[in-house]
Amino acid sequence: MNWATNKSLDRSGQGNDGTLVGMSTTSSPVIGKIGQALSFNGTSSYINLGSPSTLNLGAGNFTLCSWFKTTDTEADIISNGVGTNGHYLLMSYLGKLRGHIWYSGNSNTIDSNATVNNNTWQHGCQVVDSLNIILYINGLLDKSQALSGSKTGLTNNAIIGYRSAGAGTASFEGLIDDVRVYNRALSATEIKQLYNLGR
Repeated sequence: MNWATNKSLDRSGQGNDGTLVGMSTTSSPVIGKIGQALSFNGTSSYINLGSPSTLNLGAGNFTLCSWFKTTDTEADIISNGVGTNGHYLLMSYLGKLRGHIWYSGNSNTIDSNATVNNNTWQHGCQVVDSLNIILYINGLLDKSQALSGSKTGLTNNAIIGYRSAGAGTASFEGLIDDVRVYNRALSATEIKQLYNLGR
C-alpha cells in the first residue's frame, strides 16, 4: 500500500484509503518530498487506516517506509498494535529512528545509529524478514538485528502519525509524506529506489 498523505488516499489500488482526524486536506497540506505532505500537530491529528486484511502484516515479512521531517522525539510515524502485539516505525526519545515489534510478549526494538530529528527531510524504512529487523535511512542500511518471538497476526487499526495502542500516545509533530507498506521484505536495491523517488 502507498498513501499520498496529502489526501490519505491509497495509491496502490488496494482501496485502503485513510480517514483524516484532527486535520483536513485544505488546512494541513504543505510541500512534501513527493507532491504534498501533511502537517501533524503533535496532539490530535492522525490518519486512521482501519484494519483491512491487507494491513494484517504481523505474521509474515513486511516493510514500512516513509518520508518525514520533524524535531520531535518519541513520536509514531506509522503503527499497528495494542499491548504486547504490534509493530511501529517511530522516533525514539534520543531522536533516532526506531523500529519496534512485539510478538506475543517478546519485544524487538532497534534504534538507528543516525539521528534523524533535525528538521530536514529523512527517508526511513523498517524491513522485517524471517530472521531480522532492519533499518534503512536515506536509502542506506543503518542497522540490523535478529528477531525474537513467534510472529502473530494483528487485527487492530493501523495509524499514521499516532500510536494505535492508546489515545494521546506518541503523537507526531512535523511533516509526513509518501507512507508505504509492503507485505514482503524489500531488498536493499528496492529501498534505494524508493529513496531516489524523493531526491
